Amino acid sequence: MHIGMRTVKTAVGTAAAMLIAYELHLEYWTAAGIITILSVQNTTKASFRLVAYRLLATVLGFVIAIGAFLVLGYNALAFGLFLLIFIPLTNVFAVQSGIVMTAVLVTHFMMAKSCSWFWIKNELLLLAVGAGVALIANLFMPSLEAKITEFQAQVEAEMREILDHMSQQLGPDHIKSADNWANL
Repeated sequence: MHIGMRTVKTAVGTAAAMLIAYELHLEYWTAAGIITILSVQNTTKASFRLVAYRLLATVLGFVIAIGAFLVLGYNALAFGLFLLIFIPLTNVFAVQSGIVMTAVLVTHFMMAKSCSWFWIKNELLLLAVGAGVALIANLFMPSLEAKITEFQAQVEAEMREILDHMSQQLGPDHIKSADNWANL
């Protein structure tokens, strides 16, 4: 069994986020750890992008959820209405990565039967702690972006070689050369 750097950073980051949220006396402090798990990415750039998308999704989701709960009460029907409106809007704003996390945070409003400033602040702090710890963990994680780009170029070169070899075997009358395939 191999335990990689991402696994270590996710585990340590999750525990740290939970401890921080607990020490801040946040309700549902374990959610900060789950947010960390959901937010650790392979590259720092991807992590920052993901956190920005999730923040936008959370604000959007909270506005919709508060409206649904105020109209229908704190129940499953209101939660269903929230999802019915929220999920399509995440597609419009391209922030689908925030659906699950926002839905979990919104259930805290439902369980508390309140969307007061206390709960809004609590949920935003859970997001800040969980995502913040993930960002810090990702800053220390070596970026794989350069390696991925290098590997992609290597695979493309090998594919061109294979296609060229295939075209030589079939003859010039039967198939275009690999150079022509690469331009398709």
